[in-house]
Amino acid sequence: AAGVARALAEEGADALPLAGLVVAVKDNIDAAGFPTTAALPVSAYQPEESATVVARLEAAGAVVLGKTNLDQLATGLVGTRSPYGEVRGAEDPELVSGGSSSGSAVAV
Repeated sequence: AAGVARALAEEGADALPLAGLVVAVKDNIDAAGFPTTAALPVSAYQPEESATVVARLEAAGAVVLGKTNLDQLATGLVGTRSPYGEVRGAEDPELVSGGSSSGSAVAV
């Protein structure tokens, strides 16, 4: 975030159309500074650089807040197959959000 503020001061708002927008990245996409696990801890690693999509968001001023949960290896249908817990509905925790992008859905 400090880098975005500095870039805004130096380059102006037109250079950073997403300045300050907070984003969460699905945990099967690399974001530098955050481990990538794909909800499979045994295969977790620390990426040295971000995936192109994340790098482009950051270059436009977005700030990565963290990673979102998912079914292991993004292969599930309802968001309940993760060692990090089931992704519950944001408005009703009795419901699951569904899909391999369950954590991303709840983040929205």
